[in-house]
Amino acid sequence: MLNFDLAIRQSKMLIRLFKGMKDFIIEREHLIGYDEVAELAVQTAENTKEIAVIDNKLSKIEENMTTKDDIIKIIEDFSIAETKKDFLFLNGRSVEADLAYQEIYSQAKETIFVIDNYIGLKTLVLLKSVPEDVKITIFTDNLKRGLHQKEFDDFCKEYPNVVIPFKRTNGIFHDRYIIIDFGTENEIIYHCGAF
Repeated sequence: MLNFDLAIRQSKMLIRLFKGMKDFIIEREHLIGYDEVAELAVQTAENTKEIAVIDNKLSKIEENMTTKDDIIKIIEDFSIAETKKDFLFLNGRSVEADLAYQEIYSQAKETIFVIDNYIGLKTLVLLKSVPEDVKITIFTDNLKRGLHQKEFDDFCKEYPNVVIPFKRTNGIFHDRYIIIDFGTENEIIYHCGAF
């Protein structure tokens, strides 16, 4: 977070600097031509606008920043056994896992990639409500160990409009990753399960 005392001191220093520049120019106006003064005034006005834009951007960044207090709260939340189980931290808040996954999947406009070597039927059930025009792909090596073929076949019969192809990962992933709208300007990558 920005040190506001420092920001105030710097602002006062800038004001003194500009006042000093103005005094310097007035005292030596006979040495500086009108065109140079006008150019300096234009440049100063442009700088003032650019500073305002940067200030607005900093304010927006500060609104979304995680503070030390937020991190301490997250650590405390994870030290409670009940919180660890079936909860995720999404956008700085603790959310029941199924609701978090639904919120993540609902953001997709084009594609959802789920990378998970411990895939289960629950994942398929959460993906069934994704709009048909969103293409889903699951990358996993344990379709037959975590999700039994019979469960997958039954799911496909019950939801024939949900097409979920599986691709092998060759054992290179452990944690779950969810990639929303891969390769687009809306691409978001979530890392789930770092314990």
